[in-house]
Amino acid sequence: MPRKEKDRSAEIKAAKKKIAIWAGLIAGLAFSITLWGSDAVSLMSANAAHPWAKLIMGVLPVTGLCVLAAWLSQRIGRWIVSVLIMAACVALIGLFAGHLPFEGLMLYYKVFDPQLAAKVQYPYNATIATRVGAGLMVSALFGGLSGVFFGRMLDNAASAEKKAAAILPILFWSVFFISSGWLMNSFVQTPLQSPVSAINQLVEYGITNETAPYSQADAQAMNLAALDPATGLIHLPRRLALSGYDATLSLFSVVVDFDGQWVDCTVAVDYGTNPPAVRPVECGME
Repeated sequence: MPRKEKDRSAEIKAAKKKIAIWAGLIAGLAFSITLWGSDAVSLMSANAAHPWAKLIMGVLPVTGLCVLAAWLSQRIGRWIVSVLIMAACVALIGLFAGHLPFEGLMLYYKVFDPQLAAKVQYPYNATIATRVGAGLMVSALFGGLSGVFFGRMLDNAASAEKKAAAILPILFWSVFFISSGWLMNSFVQTPLQSPVSAINQLVEYGITNETAPYSQADAQAMNLAALDPATGLIHLPRRLALSGYDATLSLFSVVVDFDGQWVDCTVAVDYGTNPPAVRPVECGME
């Protein structure tokens, strides 16, 4: 008699429940690391204050929402419902991510760094709302697409003979969340990050200029004269933070804390070039 194959239907059904939870967890972490982890590394290299604040505040809410969405999608088990749930999930985490660098970060400063909080103001203006809205629309599309493939991902992962093989479908599926995180970073966080990096780079140029002076043309191109008010401070330990911006996100203010002595710098951004040209304008003692 031919050997009867083992019925794995009950085993696969139970596996799908666990895989859905893991998929939501990995998706949430993938979004968070892509959006706030990469931002934190860039800010840390620019000597920014509290570079990990957004990741600390955002990772648990985003991961929790992704786990809930994956669990619901698996439980209901209809692809059209998965599309709607995942689209709503990514739209919600995108909306949350769009507000975190503003209201969320100001609240963080008020709690953990009141001195810095007194120097920053991040209004959620029309330009920011437009950027966040554009990011949300495309992110919701990515979320909907993840819902289309959610059932297939569960089937492939649950039917894998080895646990190591089960992780691959989840990782491929998480690309939708990685793409959404990258998109929100480009639309919202990069414009806020580049002025801080520009001032930190200006200070680095100033330090180098003291030992190996630049030519007059290079110094003018870098606008090293903007650092003149901070002469004697640039070798001190420093931390930087975005302190404000205009209505069009074309003119930014960045504060630099040189070991307790504060300098306020202005940065102009020209969106007519690709990538946008970011140029320090002037600095002054507070």
